[in-house]
Amino acid sequence: MSSFSLLCFHNLQKSKVHEKVSESEPFVVPGLPDKIELTTNKLPGDFNPGLSEDFKTLGRKMREGDVGAYGVIVNSFEELGQDYVEGYRRATGKKVWCVGPVSLCNNENLDKAERGEKASNDEEKFGVLVKKEKIREVVDKVMNEEQGEEIKKGARRLAEKGKKAVEEGGSSFNNITWLIDDIIQQTRDHS
Repeated sequence: MSSFSLLCFHNLQKSKVHEKVSESEPFVVPGLPDKIELTTNKLPGDFNPGLSEDFKTLGRKMREGDVGAYGVIVNSFEELGQDYVEGYRRATGKKVWCVGPVSLCNNENLDKAERGEKASNDEEKFGVLVKKEKIREVVDKVMNEEQGEEIKKGARRLAEKGKKAVEEGGSSFNNITWLIDDIIQQTRDHS
């Protein structure tokens, strides 16, 4: 999960604000760096009363595991959501190691192809409702509009930051090092 999602879910669980509104009534998630409005019927897991029991159970199990956790590993890089990373650290007192984007750690074509094949199989398996052509239409429309060039520039800047994060000396590289050091120290302390 992203640091944004982690902080949102943590704050929803603490505030229970989603339980005080109807399923389609917008509410502001408290305690976030930005004003974020959601509706209960768009929430995942057991935050959403309209979802199946399986999804609710999965959400509960994830949060139960999080309660006793020492920290959390995030497949993102700090530069992408620093305010949310810091917000989650402050709200929970837990360590956060941003180690991603993990997909940039392996540039081998075979590995990429295997991930693509797995993603395609997963699409079929979970019955993706939106067809790729429709997504392509929307993306093309956005990219052809006046703001499209600015969006492309922003995406390129983020991609470059992501690449630098996983390189030696980058934030994700350093976080992996600190994670390993922390695990070694915890192991020594409990021996």
